[in-house]
Amino acid sequence: MDAVELRYSAGAKLRDVLICLALALVLGTVVASLIPRFLPAPAETPGLAGLLAVYAGCWIPGVVIAGLWRWGMRGRVDADAASAAMSARGPAVSLAWDEASEIFRLEPRGVELRGGGERVRLTAEFDGVEAVDPLVGRRAAALDVDLLRSFEGGATLRFHGPLELREAAAGGALLAFLFMPAILIPLGFAAFRLPAARMQGAAVAAVLGAAWLSVMLALALARRARACGWIEVGLDGVRARPAWSIRSARWDDIASVERDGRGRLRLRLKAGGSIVAQSDWSNLGALEAILRRKC
Repeated sequence: MDAVELRYSAGAKLRDVLICLALALVLGTVVASLIPRFLPAPAETPGLAGLLAVYAGCWIPGVVIAGLWRWGMRGRVDADAASAAMSARGPAVSLAWDEASEIFRLEPRGVELRGGGERVRLTAEFDGVEAVDPLVGRRAAALDVDLLRSFEGGATLRFHGPLELREAAAGGALLAFLFMPAILIPLGFAAFRLPAARMQGAAVAAVLGAAWLSVMLALALARRARACGWIEVGLDGVRARPAWSIRSARWDDIASVERDGRGRLRLRLKAGGSIVAQSDWSNLGALEAILRRKC
């Protein structure tokens, strides 16, 4: 197989620009509302041209930082190894295929390889990341055989989620939260300029902002719990923490093993309920082979 060069995609760049715009709307509105407080009278809130200048001043630096830091991300995959770099001039982390001991299938697409203390992450932000699937599949098949042999030899194996998704979940929740203030703050700012609506505007902004924040935090915590989940398989049965609580089941207690529509492994228990292994957990093919052999 020829080497595949991966570059940061145009869609990911557009997303970064829009995120910077949302942040600029929030920060720019705060800056504009504070201008009269720090300028001598009779300074007033900036007009339309002034607001646009403030927003542009908050937006352009964010785009420049994203361009320098993220848009230079690159990856390379060939028959011997996979590598990735966080910037155009930054060092690339390389991992040989035979050194990869854990493979995570990322959502919605992409892969992460770990082994020998190194980690190579090729996400959906790269153009043509699907081209690495044949090589990933080949290494995953070899790992499945090795892990199955280890299990049959009496080893207890643990399969787990990609822990770095905790940071991604928190960051995603924060960015999603900022889209609501981008709407609420200008509305509240306009209401503050009308004395009769001052308290009403502040109350509406505070209530809606608090509700939005609560929803985003709940989603972030749920995703974080799944990203930190794990499942252990041993001679006696299964022990798992799919979300917040730890569950155990003997092999005789498992009625069936199936894949759902989202690629997750679902262990249905005879007593009712189920244990779910997420689709982005490590070496899921080996886990499925072990479970189907035992159940």
